[in-house]
Amino acid sequence: MLMRFLERVEIGRSIGLYSGAQIEWGDLNAAAMNFNIGYTRWRDGEAISDKTQFDVASLTKIVATSLLSMHAVEAAKLDLEEKLVYYWPELKGWGEHYTLADLLSHQTPLAAWHNFAALLPESKWGSDFARAEITRLCLEYPVRRTEDGKLDASTEYTDLGFILLGTLLERVLEAPLCDSFDRLVVQALELESTCFGPISYPKHVNCACTKWYKGLPLQGIVDDDNARCMGGVAGHAGVFSSATDLGKICRALLKADTRLPFSQKTLQKFWDAKATNSRFALAWDRATGHDSLSGMPESKQILGHLGFTGCSLWINRDSHKYWILLSNRNHGVLPPSELAGIRRDLGKIANSE
Repeated sequence: MLMRFLERVEIGRSIGLYSGAQIEWGDLNAAAMNFNIGYTRWRDGEAISDKTQFDVASLTKIVATSLLSMHAVEAAKLDLEEKLVYYWPELKGWGEHYTLADLLSHQTPLAAWHNFAALLPESKWGSDFARAEITRLCLEYPVRRTEDGKLDASTEYTDLGFILLGTLLERVLEAPLCDSFDRLVVQALELESTCFGPISYPKHVNCACTKWYKGLPLQGIVDDDNARCMGGVAGHAGVFSSATDLGKICRALLKADTRLPFSQKTLQKFWDAKATNSRFALAWDRATGHDSLSGMPESKQILGHLGFTGCSLWINRDSHKYWILLSNRNHGVLPPSELAGIRRDLGKIANSE
């Protein structure tokens, strides 16, 4: 089974699904398997190594934003039951009906996504003005409503909510998001290849290319316009990492490592949250059944997330196992959906070992 899976991963690269990938699985004690395949980009890229950094896209929501939110809750700087209007008075009219926990579990009427960056000249991207404007536009963007005009609180996976969470964390922790992440997570867990971008020359050559952008390979720069407009540091995207480093985070969470900036009790509060109409815990996704890209049956004990760039991270709390896939599928020549089978097979083999 292992050899067939490894062959499938190699075939995925050879047919153009991605130019390179990292895979790791293990349990709370150690990695059981870690391997790298391919190159950072087609034709002239560097060989993928343990140190190669991938744009992990929405994994940012769980490895950065959720962990910093846990810290802020434990430090009494955030209250999960507080109404959103308390943190953002601009949301008066609907924010008094929803809590911070609702926002974390994607149960507010916020829209899923909008390309706010396109409204700003690129000459302003990365400035304090751009960060403030993206935040303002998120707050002012029309919320979802039903046909009869009522607020639509059905589950809607939203980047807008996590953009707001990122700026809220900067406010309550009194530091840029990247600095808090570096101090409380990266340094605490001794991660070697994890940071918010952009990653500048010459270190960017060790980053997996996500796509070609304006005739150049996008390496070390987040593949998300809103995050890029915000200087590469946002609550929904912007982190670069390796499977090796993400494995360290998984093991720390599974064993309740005391180096984490929050207690096991707070972690359980986030992971055990029972949302009324959502499959999500607080920030973390859950396995949803036979078609889950985790590769596992429906279970509230299996939590993780996907990344648009071709990434997956899942943790099985019952078996104390985890599995990680990082790839640059958007740099490939096949439809991104072709990665689904590899994602599912990884979960199955990681949990059969």
